[in-house]
Amino acid sequence: MREPVLPGGVEVALVDPGDTTRVLEVHSLLVSSFPPGMVEDRASFLRSVSRTAEPGAIPTVVTATNRGAVVGAVVGAYMPRVGSGMVFYAAVAGWARGRGIYGAMRAHLVEALSADARRAGAPGVGYVVSEVEPHGPLHRRYVSEWRAYTAPCDYWQPEAQGLAARPMSLVLQPMLAGGPPTGREIAALVGEIYRVVYRMPDPEGDPSYRRVILSLTGERRSQRYL
Repeated sequence: MREPVLPGGVEVALVDPGDTTRVLEVHSLLVSSFPPGMVEDRASFLRSVSRTAEPGAIPTVVTATNRGAVVGAVVGAYMPRVGSGMVFYAAVAGWARGRGIYGAMRAHLVEALSADARRAGAPGVGYVVSEVEPHGPLHRRYVSEWRAYTAPCDYWQPEAQGLAARPMSLVLQPMLAGGPPTGREIAALVGEIYRVVYRMPDPEGDPSYRRVILSLTGERRSQRYL
């Protein structure tokens, strides 16, 4: 894939999760880019990107900087128990949008997730998973440009880590996988997301989780992928 041509002075690179100053700059960009309740609080975010906080998720932070200032960020993690990666957050400063920065950061993230998968003994990442606004521009890009599948379920982001519970679309971009995931694979991914991303020790007791699983095991499981 051809590398995108970035605006002059913009550099994309991985961030050491131990670089607290840079990580907090990323958090500030995210908070300023999203409405309240859509970005976890500062303490939780620091824990989410720590490589020692949760063995079930290996986090990666990618930034785009312009003269040292963070103008874009993508945050995600590889989940070794389900062999897939997840994108948690992505944001680009207003003046820098539509200039190839998001695509460049995402490519760096996917490369990092693949490297983490190989270090964990897997051949690569099965799926790259994201929670996106239903029918929004990012959802359309996943489906049309990245050939992702929309999980046929009533997916909800849970109320956790300072986040508000809200309905989302769960999209899965196949990397090594040859086609859409099965209902069982989706259920395993959802369980792992709730346990290691949202750090819920007992997701079965959460109403959002139960809603998702019931929708997978009911009539909607037979619907076609969007």
